Amino acid sequence: MSRHTPFVKICGITSIEDGRVALDSGARILGVVLSTLSPRTGSQEVIRGLKDIGAEVAGVYTDLDSVRKSEMNEDYVQLHFPHGIEEITFVRDHLKKRVISVVMPQYSNDPGTEALNLLRLGADYSLIDFGSDLSGVPASRKIDLSGMKTGVAGRISAGNISYALSLNPYFLDVSSRIEKYPGKKDHGKLIELMEMFRNESELVS
Repeated sequence: MSRHTPFVKICGITSIEDGRVALDSGARILGVVLSTLSPRTGSQEVIRGLKDIGAEVAGVYTDLDSVRKSEMNEDYVQLHFPHGIEEITFVRDHLKKRVISVVMPQYSNDPGTEALNLLRLGADYSLIDFGSDLSGVPASRKIDLSGMKTGVAGRISAGNISYALSLNPYFLDVSSRIEKYPGKKDHGKLIELMEMFRNESELVS
């Protein structure tokens, strides 16, 4: 069986300009944070604009109430809070949207197994968000994600993308390390990361 070639999701998009650069550089999914708790808060207007330029968009939510009140212009609903089958089923069956389920290792003794369980409960993708620099994850907690539709996040940059890909993720979720400041992407860093991603992906494919 051939190995899956991973893709990149660029998250924390707050402008059409940044979204266009991400798309042109090869990103497959763009994430827009819909939470006032984040310094990267976006809007439904941004989501509509990104859809107009041909992007697949994930709306990122930190609570279920915000999901229920949303206009739902996005393709994916990213559940970035503790959840289970009820929330996944609500998004898939009631809202008719695809689901990205997030696992946070600081709240999980076995994030790999939890990510797999969320996929079994109906999530389209799961995402393990290491929060801090993922290259600092102890070897004892290193997770091989081969065969799972699970991505990784955790301050991924051109400098640590090789390590991120060594986990065999289905996709990489990138945000803070390619910014000028929270919510504004550094186009040079974004393009550099995507070039490095393509080079590293070819080496491990």
